[in-house]
Amino acid sequence: MRTVALALALLAGPAAAQQVLYEPPPPPGAAQVRFVNAAAMPLTLRPSFGAAVTLGTAPGERVGRYAVVPAVAGKAFTLGVGAQQLPLTLPPNSQVTVVLVPDAAGLRAQAITDEVEFNQTRARLRFYNATAACAGAGLAVQPSGTRVFGEVPPGEARMRAVNPVTAEVQAGCATGQAPVVPLRGLEVGAGYSIWLMAPGGALVAFVTADGNKPYAP
Repeated sequence: MRTVALALALLAGPAAAQQVLYEPPPPPGAAQVRFVNAAAMPLTLRPSFGAAVTLGTAPGERVGRYAVVPAVAGKAFTLGVGAQQLPLTLPPNSQVTVVLVPDAAGLRAQAITDEVEFNQTRARLRFYNATAACAGAGLAVQPSGTRVFGEVPPGEARMRAVNPVTAEVQAGCATGQAPVVPLRGLEVGAGYSIWLMAPGGALVAFVTADGNKPYAP
């Protein structure tokens, strides 16, 4: 019965967005951008719009915080990684997660425009298929197998509002399943991301809390 209750709590549909901002909003026309390392080695990234960012390979080191990039409309940006210069386009008034994924040419930048919902009674949960070619990714509560997200293509993400419960979840795709990970310590009004990656070939999954870098206009 406990597993069923947890599954039902996680699968509760999104509530109406609350007009509550927990931090000062970015200026109109800006983008909020974070970088994610889905490669097998540490990366130093050199965006054309800000300071260099170094991301490691431990779960807590792979995901950066959102940084504000003002006035992005009509601008072309680049991201330097080693000898590569990867193009980036940032939509105005958006949150963007840029995932660095290995491919035959070295690294590919998967730019994902995130869904955004501020909700003061639930937590925001995003699930990212941060792989190069792992089709039909999903996330399920274990041991019941109740699906939370399903059929997420590589380089895409899904979001939903959830009750802040404790559960065990497992991510996977058409080629296999990552080990089960705990979902713990969710807080109302906060955002969390679950990542499915294959940095060394084998699927792994982990959870991070979303965060923002301080912004001073």
